[in-house]
Amino acid sequence: MATNRPDLLLMHPPAVFDFRERPLNHWMLSKAVDTKPVFEYYPVGFIAILDHLEERGRSVRLANMAVKMQARRFDPRRFIREHEPLLFGIDLHWVQHADGALSLARLCKEEHPDIPVVLGGISSTYFWKELIQNRDVDFILRGETTEEPLAQLLDCLEQKRDPADVPNLIWRRSGEAVENPFIHRPTLLTTRIDYQRLFRHWRRTRDLKGSLITGQHWPVYCANLLLFCKGCVENCAICGGSNWALGLEETPLWDIDVLADMCLAARELTKFPIRLPGDIRQGDWRGFLAALKRRNFTRGMHFDIFQPGDADFYRALADAVPEPQGGIGPVTHDEKLRALYGWSYDNPTLERSIEDFLSVGGKMDLFFYIGLPGQTKDSAKETTDYCLRLLERYSTRGRDNKFDAYVSALAPFIDPGSLAFTYPEKYGYRLRARTLAEHRALMRQPEWWDTFNYESHAMSRFDLAQAVIEAEARVTRARRDLGLYPRRYARRDLKRLEQESARLEDSLLAGASL
Repeated sequence: MATNRPDLLLMHPPAVFDFRERPLNHWMLSKAVDTKPVFEYYPVGFIAILDHLEERGRSVRLANMAVKMQARRFDPRRFIREHEPLLFGIDLHWVQHADGALSLARLCKEEHPDIPVVLGGISSTYFWKELIQNRDVDFILRGETTEEPLAQLLDCLEQKRDPADVPNLIWRRSGEAVENPFIHRPTLLTTRIDYQRLFRHWRRTRDLKGSLITGQHWPVYCANLLLFCKGCVENCAICGGSNWALGLEETPLWDIDVLADMCLAARELTKFPIRLPGDIRQGDWRGFLAALKRRNFTRGMHFDIFQPGDADFYRALADAVPEPQGGIGPVTHDEKLRALYGWSYDNPTLERSIEDFLSVGGKMDLFFYIGLPGQTKDSAKETTDYCLRLLERYSTRGRDNKFDAYVSALAPFIDPGSLAFTYPEKYGYRLRARTLAEHRALMRQPEWWDTFNYESHAMSRFDLAQAVIEAEARVTRARRDLGLYPRRYARRDLKRLEQESARLEDSLLAGASL
């Protein structure tokens, strides 16, 4: 019997719903984004939805099922059974969650067949025509900003009227799909990512795991992730979050005073740096930094730096923010391949930018990838060589080290909607999945190298896996020797990488014998 009746039960699914029962060797898939293979970080928009709806008197229950289900005693069916909301909400933001989201929707329908289910997020938006054919899904909210349409949908459900006027909504009338106008796409964002409200939610529900925005790194990332924008003016080949991929003519940007207030509020809750994805140079970055200074902001902050900055920009960051941190993704050492990916700058510019950032007291992280358009096995090895040279050049072998670099797999997917997904031949790719159902099936493969939705003309997925294992091992040893990575963790990872190499070899031998 249901005992909890929120207006909205908003749930984040694990990537693969029955991961507790299935032997999945997916350790390598989520390393680049620093989560477990269930991809337990829910979209930060969950907190904006919580704030927007509760400000309007609605009751919302957040449930991070990807975290809660890691406890084997937790029964997701019983949890669903005990809740009877007006609406079940499930994010399908990243396509990695296709199986988890649809399995969770099925469970909701099995327990409460008369309560509607809504899906939202970038992947829901891209695959809406396929999703609306699934009888476990009643509604799909398209777009990157859905707080107000969701509020209007709840009003319609409560008043028992058709949601014909709810913008961005996909629904069914008499069994036929209805596509409401896709018109709610604000370019000035004033919604709030209010971690104080999230903490009140946690205290009210007494459900710490259900409220977590993070899993394995609690509390490091628990209350410090904000956004400067949605969409992006850059158009990286494999990214589904660009303006081009999202169909945006203008980048939606947060009001700088609202964002500065959110930074100040988050500062009170965490001693860790505030993380701000979305290069601030896409908007009024000078105005934003000035807003932080007016508020006497005293906390480290981590900035995305899409294109290498100049010394004046870095000095401005250091003047406004103590202990600025930055992340640059040059992706490869090869300048021609970098340009094909979407970045047109050379290595001397990159290295000068690193030096300028370090000179103002900043900490810089670099990210390289294997699986890029046009990349060969030799090129992947040369990228790792370059990464190691930069580590040797800029690391200081001390506890105050201000430089780090990583090489990771471009995994598991090229984003649906991206340039490379839309025009794979132009970028030298062969797609192994195009539909949501095909991506769902890939995520259920037991070995991580079989989950990739692409291979390139230059590298098979097995070549890619071998290159990734080799690169990860070389960089792990270098970071260990430079004091960047604790030795006990390095031993663990290197042992695991040896096991991965052996598993891959066994898989190749088994395939060759068929």
